[in-house]
Amino acid sequence: MREGKKTKMEFLIKLNNDIIIQRIFNVIGYNDDSVESIDLYEVFKGISDDIEEKMKINSVYYLLDNQSYIESEENYLNTNKTEENETFHIYLKDVKGNVLMESGFDGKKFPPEIRYSLDIRPKVRGYLRDITVTLASENEDLEFNYIKNK
Repeated sequence: MREGKKTKMEFLIKLNNDIIIQRIFNVIGYNDDSVESIDLYEVFKGISDDIEEKMKINSVYYLLDNQSYIESEENYLNTNKTEENETFHIYLKDVKGNVLMESGFDGKKFPPEIRYSLDIRPKVRGYLRDITVTLASENEDLEFNYIKNK
């Protein structure tokens, strides 16, 4: 990890325009080049996959707990209770509000009861740690795509 000044960043998870999680955090020894690394992409992909997996598991429990009611109600599993898209967005922004990295997935794959009751607060500290370590890494420790010469 690099030594140096503190740089403020914002980690944000939204469901459409509604904020689910918002954290401002410091990165000591921020490396500007890290934003273009495959490592940061993989961290964000991992966060997105982790949240989606948690929703899948919660959906299974939900469906098992409500199996008899679901079998008796034809439209119970209609996940399209809203007209608009229901997309989860995950952002990393700098202090100026510039989006440095983003990821996301379609929330309509999951029952409304699951997507509206998602609680990932216990995992946020780990997400921020992974992002911070990546953003403060030296170029030699990061992997860049073949176009970028680092």
